[in-house]
Amino acid sequence: MWAVRIVMEGLTPEQYREIDNRKNPKEKMNNCQILQYTRQNPENPLHREPNFAWMRTVCPWDMTLSKNEWVEIKRPKYTSAQLLDI
Repeated sequence: MWAVRIVMEGLTPEQYREIDNRKNPKEKMNNCQILQYTRQNPENPLHREPNFAWMRTVCPWDMTLSKNEWVEIKRPKYTSAQLLDI
């Protein structure tokens, strides 16, 4: 599931490590965790993005292990100069 998240959310290695090292059990990836992505703004259903822009996770076997709320995906954006430095 981490491979899917890295691609779908455009996570950098630093972002991945930061998420993976969190101590809050609601932010961990559990067995059978469901990831849901959407282009439709959960707060404004008439607004749609061209790419997936929100994500939520649900742990169906124990709902206390997941936040069950939509989180906006913040993909990194780079300038041309930054891309040349990478």
